[in-house]
Amino acid sequence: MLVTGAILPFLLGLSRVYVGVHYPSDILAGFALGIVLVIILTKLTDKRRKQLESVNRNNTNRAV
Repeated sequence: MLVTGAILPFLLGLSRVYVGVHYPSDILAGFALGIVLVIILTKLTDKRRKQLESVNRNNTNRAV
């Protein structure tokens, strides 16, 4: 699945340049933007996951 997610956009970008509807710089800018967004969203979701884990650890309901 990860390989498909990496190869498919690359091939699509190559096809857009081959057909002549985009310049190579357009494709590279799109790839760069996509990579930056993935990094930012990964950091945000990791931060949110850690917050939720902390809350869950502090709010353990123990039956008496």
